[in-house]
Amino acid sequence: MDYDHYARELLRRHREGGGPENVVILSDVESTNALARAIATEYQDQDERVHPLLVLAFGQRGGRGRQGRSWSSPAGKGAYVTRLIEADDPALLQTLPLLVGVGLCRALSPHLPTPCRLKWPNDLMVEVGGGRKKIGGVLIEGLVRPGERNL
Repeated sequence: MDYDHYARELLRRHREGGGPENVVILSDVESTNALARAIATEYQDQDERVHPLLVLAFGQRGGRGRQGRSWSSPAGKGAYVTRLIEADDPALLQTLPLLVGVGLCRALSPHLPTPCRLKWPNDLMVEVGGGRKKIGGVLIEGLVRPGERNL
């Protein structure tokens, strides 16, 4: 995978329309979730409002899934992404994992040999050789800020 070409193309598309305000692209990181959480915590500690952020890495050394399980994230085998947003109403976050999973399947399906399907609660699956193969997962985490605003 040509990381430089991919990163340039991602940034070009970002500038052309409507991506998050902040984009971080790394060839390798311990965990995109951990980095996003550290950034959110820094904003919280400074009592500042967090701006939308996208952290993308081409490899993770400490990726993790639901319930603290490890998530294999070898370099060059995928894109590992964390999206950081602020939510004014934490109750709206309850349906977010399902909505994100459905949205990802809809976005990926035109680019796959078979349609992407969602396996409850968070796995993106495709049919391969008569069986199912997991091609991704969704992990939603929340950081609740005491007081008036929540992440």
